[in-house]
Amino acid sequence: MRRLTVLHRLAAVISFAGLIVLAGCKEPAGTNAQVFVSGSQDVVVNSCEQYNDTSDANSMYYVCKFVWTNSGGPDMIPELDKFVFIDRDENRSPGIESGAAALIGITNYQGVVKKGASQQYTLGFHVQLNAVGSIYYDQT
Repeated sequence: MRRLTVLHRLAAVISFAGLIVLAGCKEPAGTNAQVFVSGSQDVVVNSCEQYNDTSDANSMYYVCKFVWTNSGGPDMIPELDKFVFIDRDENRSPGIESGAAALIGITNYQGVVKKGASQQYTLGFHVQLNAVGSIYYDQT
């Protein structure tokens, strides 16, 4: 009976240690960046969070939820990298769904958006530290 108790204690210690390791791997919560990011004629920004780029102290990721309205053309399947963040210095950052811890779990609708219809998207933008600008859909 005593041997079983020791095994239970050992299993509990190992489980607890595993939880601590997993907790340390989690990306820190983002902070609100909506004051830095605005929409454009066809884009309405609902929320935006900023995350540090752990490999570059001079840049960060804005992860934004927004609604895009297809008001400029025929029915189309939007290309996600044509959603761009353009800052005040005219630096362009294309929308991305992967490539950083801050972007884990992002998936988007990949179907047709009819002319005049709207669709919600969540994308990340790799930008300079505290960049201020707007999100556009570049139809060129």
